[in-house]
Amino acid sequence: MEFRGIADHSSLQRLRKLLCIHSVSLLVVLEPMIDTSSFLEFQQKLGFEFGLFNISNKIWTFWKLGFHRSEEHTSELQSQEII
Repeated sequence: MEFRGIADHSSLQRLRKLLCIHSVSLLVVLEPMIDTSSFLEFQQKLGFEFGLFNISNKIWTFWKLGFHRSEEHTSELQSQEII
């Protein structure tokens, strides 16, 4: 799914609704176009316990406490590098 500008109140509300409907445990936001000082605020507003962003602030990742990944996905993640 694609959103243009998650800082917009209506976009944030739609995203929160979709996260709830689909029981999302992991969310990756590409090019959020929001300053990193707002990261924790968005993490809380979206209902995620954990999160991180890359050094260039172009990839934000959020996940919930119960998120589990399979060994297959773990090996794929270890072989890729986020720049």
